[in-house]
Order: sequence, then C-alpha cells, then structure tokens
Amino acid sequence: NHSHDSNRAGIVKTRKAVEERNLKVAGTRKVPGEKAYAILDVQGVKVAILNFTYETAEKNGKRTLNNRPMTPEAKALLNSFCFESVESDLDAVRQEVAAAREDGARIILVYYHWGNEYERYSNVFQKYVAWKTAHMGVDAIIGTHSHYVQTVEYDPEQNTFVAYSLGDFFGDGKK
Repeated sequence: NHSHDSNRAGIVKTRKAVEERNLKVAGTRKVPGEKAYAILDVQGVKVAILNFTYETAEKNGKRTLNNRPMTPEAKALLNSFCFESVESDLDAVRQEVAAAREDGARIILVYYHWGNEYERYSNVFQKYVAWKTAHMGVDAIIGTHSHYVQTVEYDPEQNTFVAYSLGDFFGDGKK
C-alpha cells in the first residue's frame, strides 16, 4: 500500500527495487493489462501468489490509497479493492484467480492488505471478503495490515485456510 505514497512513480520504483533483488512481484504490474500475480514452482507444483491492498474511502468521487487520490494511471498498475466497490473489485479478484488457474496454478494463495490497524480481531468486511474469496476456490487467504496477529480459520466446505493477519515481524513502536 505504501508503494503508492509517491503515486505512479512510487509503484514503478518499488516494483523495480523488488525485481532487482530477484524476488517475485505480486499485486502490481509494469503496464496496464499485464498479469499482476506470480507463479512459483515449488517442488514441481505451480503455486500462484495474488496480492490486493485495501483502499481508503473515496474523496470527491476519486479512489484513494492511504488517503491519497489515485490517478487512473496508478490504479491501472495496482491490485486494490474498497468498500464502495467491493463486488466489482471481487470480480477482478475472481478473474485473476481464473487466469492463474489457466496458467497452470494448482495452489492459489491470496494476500490481502486489509482490516483495522492495531486490532486483534478481524472485522465483518474482512470476513465477507474472505468468504467470497474462499468460494472462488483459493487454497489460502493471508492477511496483513493490522500489525497484530489475528484469528485463523479453516473452511472445510471450501477447503480454504484463512489467516486474517500475520502481524509484524518487527514492531513500529505502538502498542
């Protein structure tokens, strides 16, 4: 989500820095229309990594990320979703899941940057998005953003594992 702090230039610079370190990139694209997921070969099994970040509330009819308006050029490079357009945004998630399956992915992991900071429990919106995503046939949903570890669930009907937030590997000083 912070790659957008400098608008489109920040997204491009962040992606380039990650690629220069020979790491896979998920959630952003170099050019509009390009796939924004990574497929890894893990002991002969293709695993797709999809990534989406939660937008902040719209301002003056414009989509925002970290309360900064997104230009259409920046939005076209970034996988994101928001409360105001959750159903159409989930359609975009569904399309990426389907594309990853078409690319041969046997396992699909969806990472969501979502939820409320410094909350120990997932909120209703996270649960709704997780439920909808599980019904897309993904194998695991892994969340971040709250800075705290949140609950985990397993949906045996969909065979989907959900970790609402993994917390931080190191703290930001807040309690």
